[in-house]
Amino acid sequence: MVHFELRDRFDKPLMALEGGFQTPEETPLQLFLSEPIRAVWWNGKPLESSENYHREPWAWAKNAYRWELRPTDFVGRNDFELESTSGRVPFTLYVYPAKLSSDPQSAWRWLRHIVGRVPSLTEKLGFPLEVQGTLSEGTQALEGSGASGFEGLITLAPRLNALSERLLGAPEHLSQRRFRLERGGQLSGAVDWEATLDHWGSGGAVGLEHVLDGRQRVWNTPTYRLLLHFWDFLVSRARAEEGLDPHFVRRLEERRGHFGRALPGVGAWQEKEAGFRPASSAHRALLELWSEASSASLSYGGLPQGSLGMAALFEVWVACELAALLGCTRRSALEDREGQLACTFQGPDFLLDYNIPIQFQGVGAVGDLFGARPDIFVRSSDKEERIRFVVDVKYRNLGRLEPKSQRDINNQMRAYMGDYHARLGLVLWPGNDDTEPLRLDNRGLYRGSIGAMQFCPQDKPTILKARLRDALERVQMGPLPGVLTGVSR
Repeated sequence: MVHFELRDRFDKPLMALEGGFQTPEETPLQLFLSEPIRAVWWNGKPLESSENYHREPWAWAKNAYRWELRPTDFVGRNDFELESTSGRVPFTLYVYPAKLSSDPQSAWRWLRHIVGRVPSLTEKLGFPLEVQGTLSEGTQALEGSGASGFEGLITLAPRLNALSERLLGAPEHLSQRRFRLERGGQLSGAVDWEATLDHWGSGGAVGLEHVLDGRQRVWNTPTYRLLLHFWDFLVSRARAEEGLDPHFVRRLEERRGHFGRALPGVGAWQEKEAGFRPASSAHRALLELWSEASSASLSYGGLPQGSLGMAALFEVWVACELAALLGCTRRSALEDREGQLACTFQGPDFLLDYNIPIQFQGVGAVGDLFGARPDIFVRSSDKEERIRFVVDVKYRNLGRLEPKSQRDINNQMRAYMGDYHARLGLVLWPGNDDTEPLRLDNRGLYRGSIGAMQFCPQDKPTILKARLRDALERVQMGPLPGVLTGVSR
């Protein structure tokens, strides 16, 4: 029988979930087979052995029995096959968008949001049916075969609650053993009887002097970090479920608050802690329940088929969401340029160009280095076009860029601002918890700013609109239209 194994970049075996394996995007994986590997197949064709123009997954041989697989950013369900001398070995890889969230469950949730949002936005914005069909192919959701969200939440909540109460009485660690001596009948702590009897035997006042155990419970351990993270996951899932009883949601929120207060000083759960193995049975039970919930969530459905890169999907979603926020719902042009969707949207207050080439040359000093256009150009529809700003969408973690990469982005935005006579250049990216939602920098610019703005599915459209309004007000472009302020002029 052919033996197959899949390992992560740290050479640790990947844990098999229901129906496949789970991995973050753009993370190298190691494929092992007990027979020589001839090829790796994906979507009915053998993978290329190096990075390709379309950024599709690729794989290369380290030796006859070991290959390295690069899943790139084709998120969702990816079905692969290993071809060997005796046939093909199939396996399924669930690639989650880690730049949306490092937590797999949160990443899946926000991916489902985008996948569900893009079709409704393209319909609202007047995309022709053939274009809607092209986009829907890339965001085609899989039908879930497991329990519904309602059933899963209602079944999971009482089990987690009972286990949480059990864990409160079973701390994983205690602080270093410390003793103190107290006299009298009113004792302010737990008596350590072994130490007390030794004290009495050494001449202490029998019955009057007691040795108290001064140890304290230590809560900030992987188990309790996972416990609070589990409750956060459950609450966010309940809030996202349409039609769920509000009393049930409030009860979950109350229990999350209760356990948060009972576990002071507990930090945030980190994905790298997922491999910890506690000794206590109660603590192991929490890990098993989390694994069960993680596995079951994959069968709820709503994941794409892995036929569209996340960077392209994120860019289309941002462009459509921004057009809707600005009230640009009338389409005046639509075409495909070099395999990319290109369109102009009009509204009462703004015009938005998406992937439209530049029509003139301005004062950009380094425009030739980066291409002729930003992803999005927005200007107000008044005769003076008081408001003009350019947007580039980056499906990247800007908080981890090297200084040179950050300088390149700043130079790129300066070039766009010069060419388009724009006073604001915004980079829209998924963001993370460690950075400000909006950062503006006007160094080296006259009456203008370059900024990075978090644009993520976690934020409601009202929050995104308020963040954009803040950016425009800080650059002082004059009175803003009512679509941004909510005030008719």
